[in-house]
Amino acid sequence: MFQRDKVSFCILMLDIDFFKKVNDRYGHDGGDALLKSLACTLKESLRDIDFLARYGGEEFIALLPNTEKSDAFIVAQRVRLAVEKSIVQHGTQKIRVTMSIGGGEISPGDKDYESVIKRADVALYEAKNSGRNKVVIA
Repeated sequence: MFQRDKVSFCILMLDIDFFKKVNDRYGHDGGDALLKSLACTLKESLRDIDFLARYGGEEFIALLPNTEKSDAFIVAQRVRLAVEKSIVQHGTQKIRVTMSIGGGEISPGDKDYESVIKRADVALYEAKNSGRNKVVIA
């Protein structure tokens, strides 16, 4: 679509911080409950035109069509704050987590979406390595 219509888009890579600790503390059923709840939180925090999918483990990916870097940062911050404020009830316990987010924008030199995913993934690791619960857009 980008090659044909020259419509900008961004991809966000979203990763739950310290998810292994959630599984260790609350068990895999607690981790599953968290993933299901956060999927709803993420979907509610994104725009109607955005597409969200589980990418693997505790990672999600979001496609933001017709979106440039500056707007992607705003969307990602809104998502990050929604996750930070959310509380997942699991039995008698409350689970709270944060999320690190990396983003990449399509550029004219990209031949496919994998280049954008790679930039978003690098940005995600930068967010994690600089303290977590952050947004970095490459």
